[in-house]
Amino acid sequence: MPPPPRPSRYDQQQDQQNQQQDQQIRNLQNRLTGVEADVVQQGEQVSSLQRLRIHIPNPYTHFLLGQRALSNPEFGYTGVSLQTDNNLFFDVGQDSVFQTRGLMLLQTQNRWQQYSQELMELSSPTAVKVVGAHVFLGAIETPQPPEPKPPAGEALEANTANELQPLLDHLSEVARRSDIVANALGLIYTGVFLTKPEASFLSWTQMAETLYVSWKGAKSIYDALNPSSTPGDVNIYGQGGVNVLSPASIQLTTTSDLKSFASGDTTFTSQQYSTLQAGIGAKCFGGLKSTVEAGGYAEVKAGSSVSIASLRGQAEVKGKNIAIGRHLPDLAQVATQKIELKATQNIALDSLQGVEVKSGESTEVEAGENFKVKAEKAVQIQVGAYCIEVKPDGIKIGKGSNGKPSNPIITIKDENITILSSGMGVKVSKTRTSLGKSGNLVSVTTAGNVLVKGKKVKLG
Repeated sequence: MPPPPRPSRYDQQQDQQNQQQDQQIRNLQNRLTGVEADVVQQGEQVSSLQRLRIHIPNPYTHFLLGQRALSNPEFGYTGVSLQTDNNLFFDVGQDSVFQTRGLMLLQTQNRWQQYSQELMELSSPTAVKVVGAHVFLGAIETPQPPEPKPPAGEALEANTANELQPLLDHLSEVARRSDIVANALGLIYTGVFLTKPEASFLSWTQMAETLYVSWKGAKSIYDALNPSSTPGDVNIYGQGGVNVLSPASIQLTTTSDLKSFASGDTTFTSQQYSTLQAGIGAKCFGGLKSTVEAGGYAEVKAGSSVSIASLRGQAEVKGKNIAIGRHLPDLAQVATQKIELKATQNIALDSLQGVEVKSGESTEVEAGENFKVKAEKAVQIQVGAYCIEVKPDGIKIGKGSNGKPSNPIITIKDENITILSSGMGVKVSKTRTSLGKSGNLVSVTTAGNVLVKGKKVKLG
């Protein structure tokens, strides 16, 4: 640091005036009673507790040591008081300590800056409060170091600020554009389900919710396109990231909206439970994909209705065992009353082992044009004690169980039809029709011959 400059001619003139003022001091017993009228107007005798009082007329500077001045006008506070119309400058070559055991108040009507080359700390065993119309907290890669002021100069000026506003403006613009895109996608999503309401309370409720969501999304797009400067915000910027850590709970509360935006992935992790609640509706929306996963089990529940829909593709429900509906009610779930399967083209039931359909009263299958039943090995129908079995080698109709006739009444095999009663039977083949238990009593051939017990009978 360069040595201080030598006194100028102006300083020498001031020293001469100070020496003249010293000669005019009335109290020479370590008390300053006043100075001449061309320097200061002393109204009354000063207290014996006042030890030093100095006036500098230009620039106006007033220094007081001891009890406050009771002259007209009064000045200072008992202790040490300093007033100046110009600058106050301290240049310390080593350490500085300023401490007090009472109130400490530092205030300015202009800009306030604090710089440090090393760690800067602000702490209190009670609380630390930072209040402002706008509060900025930023961590950037290369903050500007302090700029020492020269020991002599005409004016004191602020250091170049570590400005955060351009960085915050950039992030705000990114979030604004993302809000527009997200809300536009939400409006498209909501508009797809905007259908004509039916005459039911649930349908009208869903319609009202759809209209509310549409209005909310449209308003969000309008607000994003027309941003307004709202005072009283807090901005936190971390160039390498922002970490909020607490060994206890963290709570975010707002009387308006709460938004979270990330250009990459967003992860919410909890060692116990994660809950997403909303007074009207909670939505999980993904522009490309939305996934709900769990290591043990995942549940989707609603007090009224649950919908799983695919707008343009395929809706899949997968699992080792899949259950739809329940017979008996309990405290958590009512019994299922009705299940509907609807499709504009076809409904397929495909199982590698078996498909089973049961009903307590009746089962109806209705087709507008064709009804087909197809199997590679067998088709079996059981009604009471009678059943029908269709296999690749033929058809059997008769009494039996589980769709398998044990004593067929009607048998169709190849091009032959056999009908058996308790003692008689009929067998129809391609060339002959036979009557009898074994088909050996009466036969009629395609040639017009009639055989009784194998013998030809001539009629006429």
